[in-house]
Amino acid sequence: DGTKKITPTSFTAYWTEDPEINDVKPKFQLWGSDTEDFASVNYYPGSSLYYQNAGTYSIDNAVPFNLTTAITQYNKYWKIITLLSSGPTITNAPTVNKMVMKANVADLFDNKGIAKAWVNFVGATGNNASITDSLNVASVSRITTGVYNVNFSENFDDANYMFTAGGYQNEGQWPVIPARDSTGIVSVSGYQIAISSGSSRVDPSGESVYLSFLGG
Repeated sequence: DGTKKITPTSFTAYWTEDPEINDVKPKFQLWGSDTEDFASVNYYPGSSLYYQNAGTYSIDNAVPFNLTTAITQYNKYWKIITLLSSGPTITNAPTVNKMVMKANVADLFDNKGIAKAWVNFVGATGNNASITDSLNVASVSRITTGVYNVNFSENFDDANYMFTAGGYQNEGQWPVIPARDSTGIVSVSGYQIAISSGSSRVDPSGESVYLSFLGG
């Protein structure tokens, strides 16, 4: 859906303790999710574990806690959950003043919803189509009349991506339509298409065809 993913790199909590009862400390969890409603949650340091001023995941007041080893996953949404140790009352609970989380942003969008590759091409010069413009497409190879293979510059993660296409139509003539070649190869590195007009396969001449590829 185009939302960038982030991963926290450090977390700093600032709190003020009650001067008379200073053994009551706040504790914290970081929640990460890929859905805004947090229907599915990743808990850091764990579902029943906490960052606190004691134990394995000890965090000190106003001291950054390095998260780069503990958290390597990217999530779209994050929450900081603050809890108090058992036993405090309103009068002796610590006051949490602020919390600061630094993070890295993923290099690419979560590209299930945006094009990872597209190409605008017309005709063929020798064994290659004439590309007008493109993204992540190294070349478009002409296999035979009306049959082309789109060669990606960078491979997809798998071959389950989606293909969309647009052609053209001259008045009084059959439309020129690109489609997946049913006998062609679909792979992480390339996609074979057939361009037809009526029942015949044709090379696009004088007009462009447009292809886009969305997915992982």
